[in-house]
Amino acid sequence: MSTKPIIAVTGATGAQGGSVVKFLLKDGGFQIRALTRNVDSDAAKDWDPAVFNEEKEVVQGKLLVDAAKSAGVKHFVYSTLEEWNTPKVEHFNAKFRINNYLIESGVPRTSIYTDFYFENFSNPAMDVFAIKKHPSQPGSFVAEWPTLWSDGPIPGYAVADTGAYVLAAFKDPSRFVAQDIKILTDLFAAELHGNMESFYKTNGTLNREPHKIEEAKQIYPEAITLREFVKANIGKLLPQ
Repeated sequence: MSTKPIIAVTGATGAQGGSVVKFLLKDGGFQIRALTRNVDSDAAKDWDPAVFNEEKEVVQGKLLVDAAKSAGVKHFVYSTLEEWNTPKVEHFNAKFRINNYLIESGVPRTSIYTDFYFENFSNPAMDVFAIKKHPSQPGSFVAEWPTLWSDGPIPGYAVADTGAYVLAAFKDPSRFVAQDIKILTDLFAAELHGNMESFYKTNGTLNREPHKIEEAKQIYPEAITLREFVKANIGKLLPQ
C-alpha cells in the first residue's frame, strides 16, 4: 500500500486544475485524485452559468472547506482572487469570500492568487480577447478588449504554469502553510500591444509591484513571460 500523501484536485479538467495534475504527476511524490463534474453532462460541455453565480460558488466553496476540516485535511491549497467591486465581479468576490472562510476555519492552507491568463489571447472560448484581421487595412490586426478593467499595467501569467506553484506549496508546507502565493510573471498594457518592441522597452516603468514578479520567479524560475508565450504560440494568436 502506497504511503504517498493523497491530493484531491478539484476541477481537474480545467485550465488550472489540469496544470496542477500535470505537475503533481511529473513530481511523482503524491497519490492524485482528480475530481470533476460528469464529463458527459451538458454543463461539462458548455459554459455553465452557475459557475459565475457568486452565491452558489460561495456555498460550494464553504462545503469544500467544511469537508476538509471534518476529514482532517493537512493542507488545503486554494486558488483565489482579490475582491472587486468597481464594477462588481462575482467570480472574483466569491473566491475572496471563500478564502476568508478558509482562513477563519483554521484548516492549514495556502492561498494561490492568480492573474490574467496569457492563454486568454489564444482560447477560442474567449473570443472577446482574440486578435483579428483589420476589416479595412490588409496586413493589419486589431485587438479589442472591452472586459479588461484597466489600460494597464495588467498583471498576467501562463495558466499552464499554475501547477508549479501548487506543487511548491505541497512540497514545502513549513514554508507555505498560512501563506499567500501571488503568481505574477509579467505586466502588460493594452495600448502598448500595437508596438511590442516599444512595450518591452518601457516595461520597466510599468512595474507597480516588481517585487512580486521576483517572488514568483523564486518559487518557479522557469515560469514564462508574455513575450515567451507569444513566441511559443504565435500560430494560435494571429488569425489565418
